[in-house]
Amino acid sequence: MTEQEFKEAVEMLRSQDSMTYEDGFQWLIGHADNFLEPLTNLMRNELNPDYRAKLIEVLGHCTTEKVIPTLAAELSSKHRDVRFWAHSQLEHFESPAANEIANRYKAE
Repeated sequence: MTEQEFKEAVEMLRSQDSMTYEDGFQWLIGHADNFLEPLTNLMRNELNPDYRAKLIEVLGHCTTEKVIPTLAAELSSKHRDVRFWAHSQLEHFESPAANEIANRYKAE
């Protein structure tokens, strides 16, 4: 995925058309590890909680444990959907550390 393709896929996530959104989502998840830093920066700077949650969902498809602290930090969001996606992605991450964070959050 080129930088231009990345930007295009990110814009597709903002689409109100569900198929366009899904195309962008599917395009991004296959490259989430390669774009971890820009995706994380986009998510952290995003004010719209719905779009922030979508970016968290994409980040949850990373295979590197580097994303775990980012997802864990979103568990304290005031927005329910953001917390939901952060928890869900941690819960399904194949890492004992991520699963422990998800279980602690669930127990609270």
